Amino acid sequence: MEGIYGCLERIETAVIELQKFQPNEGNSVANDEDRIALVHEVKELVSNATGLNCRHTDRKLEEQTKVLNSNFSAISESVRDVKAIVNKSQSSGEVLNSLAEIKAKQQEQYDKVKVMFRDTNENIESGIANAKHLRISIDEPHILITFVIMSVAIAVLSVALHLAKRPNYDRIDNDLKYRYIKMKGDASAEQIATLEEIFELNRNNEAIEQMREDVETYEEAVRKQAALAEQARLKEQAAKEQESKAKSIKNKQDNSKVKQNKSKP
Repeated sequence: MEGIYGCLERIETAVIELQKFQPNEGNSVANDEDRIALVHEVKELVSNATGLNCRHTDRKLEEQTKVLNSNFSAISESVRDVKAIVNKSQSSGEVLNSLAEIKAKQQEQYDKVKVMFRDTNENIESGIANAKHLRISIDEPHILITFVIMSVAIAVLSVALHLAKRPNYDRIDNDLKYRYIKMKGDASAEQIATLEEIFELNRNNEAIEQMREDVETYEEAVRKQAALAEQARLKEQAAKEQESKAKSIKNKQDNSKVKQNKSKP
């Protein structure tokens, strides 16, 4: 922006110098040459303003925000209007008026840009100032009480879950005692005292494990014996059925022979 204003000021100075030359009879040729030189200088200044400075300013503003593109497009159009005015060799008064209008438009655009940046900064600062931070601290009484209650509840649930998954050793021991007494066939006072000694008074895990193995071996033998006895019973039953069937057939044959003998004269 500052480069554009500098170029415009130089253009305005050149136009004022152009107005100073008045046509005389003696030096009309020299005045024309000076005017042509000033016009070329104005063209060069306008070209510089529309070339390097405007492009440099546009690149910088495009990097900051897309909204400014339309504003600086208007500035570029205004500078091109100046170049068109100079090329058409309008009167110096009209050129000055056009330059003043362009400068006023540029100042207006510049003011809009400043207002836009100021509003943006205010919005950013207000957003940062209105940001809310949530902080939880156990220094507050209700938060501390809630934290303690949750910790106790978690501990109670953990213990309950552990006890629920833990095997019922009393039930397992009683089941083993019953199976051992069943294996022995009787429950004398001496045997009960021995079981109480092993399981309750002076617990002996090795003796309990050996007792479990003996009971399981005995139960397995009993199951096999029962299976064999069942097989023998079934075989005996099948043999009896076959024997009964054979007797039935034999008796049938004997009866038929007796009938035949009786029928003969």
